[in-house]
Amino acid sequence: MSEETPPHHNARPDDDVRRIARELKVKYGTVVPRELEADESFLAAVELLADDAVDDETVARLARDSGPFIAAIGCEAVRRRGTAPAGWEKKALRRLAQATPEEARFHLRALAAASRQDLIPRVLGTVRESWVAEPIAAAAREVLTAR
Repeated sequence: MSEETPPHHNARPDDDVRRIARELKVKYGTVVPRELEADESFLAAVELLADDAVDDETVARLARDSGPFIAAIGCEAVRRRGTAPAGWEKKALRRLAQATPEEARFHLRALAAASRQDLIPRVLGTVRESWVAEPIAAAAREVLTAR
């Protein structure tokens, strides 16, 4: 593992995820999907949340967090789990509307993997002009093809 502190796997994964998110913010400054998806600390935090011992509500809450790194970790865990609590989509879409293009990739992929509703019109309603970058287009295609 890298020089970052590994997760402790305690009963409150929030603390570990928030600590790792702070370390990632210092390391990267902003959410950069390609970098995070290869970062050992990010992946360890995702694995911690993807564990079945962590309840869906905790993971969904972290995926909607206003902190971009916390939200990215939570969204990736939602994507890996493929589940989220009933009704989480509405809050997830509100968070997506506030996301930067880089963050939006994680939110879109989580929605594609775990949504129980047809979200295409609602997702398209959140798309902003600044979301023309290929990573966002790829994530949007993932949402469209998942349905």
